[in-house]
Amino acid sequence: MEPSLTRTSTSFPELERRAHEMLTMVSKYTTNLPIPLGLPHPIPGDFQTHPKIVLLTGSTGSLGSYLLELLLQSPSVERVWALNRPSEKSSLSERQINAFKERGIDEDLLRSAKLRLVEGTVSREMFGLGERDWYDVSLSIPPLL
Repeated sequence: MEPSLTRTSTSFPELERRAHEMLTMVSKYTTNLPIPLGLPHPIPGDFQTHPKIVLLTGSTGSLGSYLLELLLQSPSVERVWALNRPSEKSSLSERQINAFKERGIDEDLLRSAKLRLVEGTVSREMFGLGERDWYDVSLSIPPLL
């Protein structure tokens, strides 16, 4: 059966199963890779068991929308900072709602208390965020690898 390019309703257990399969493959094929210079230690083994705070860029794009959906549904994710480039045409909230609509993703997920939509640019100092947002992001997100 050929995979469909359109979004179908997938249950949360099915999404969790697929995510687990992907993580298992990543683990399998990266176990013996050397640690790149500059990294003090490998990614912690407890990544799947402790509540996570995630910085996701590009959540209004195709892949980003699906990742945001999974993160918001995951009980192990405590907070999602969704960082997207600013736009003069529409607000980030409107763009995120439209991205979910276009892909058939439940828009009610965007009401989650764990979601924080912020506009910025990763190439700018402090990601181009205001001081308050930068302070909140930098205190809540573990060091980036």
